[in-house]
Amino acid sequence: MKVEYEGTRYNGWQRQSSTENTIQKKLEMVFSKMEKAPLEIQGAGRTDAGVHAKGQIIHFHTSSEKSPEEMMDYANEYLPMDIGITEAEEVHHRFHSRLNAKGK
Repeated sequence: MKVEYEGTRYNGWQRQSSTENTIQKKLEMVFSKMEKAPLEIQGAGRTDAGVHAKGQIIHFHTSSEKSPEEMMDYANEYLPMDIGITEAEEVHHRFHSRLNAKGK
């Protein structure tokens, strides 16, 4: 999936034990709700507090029967307005958003 976000009010991309106010955590909360089980999101890179992104690639493993488009629509319904999924597609189970990145 491709994610864009306005990072002004967030403590960066990476999940932190001290706060739920990160982009990764917000995504994990929404997709875990969809999956009805804990789900871990991996991103192609990290951003610091207050930094924006317009094409962050993420991936996760799911057993959901939903199509990528249905997952994207679900996420966009429940994510805060300053985080959005702009593209979604199914990828090979060995794909990794960071390890398979071709650039930043």
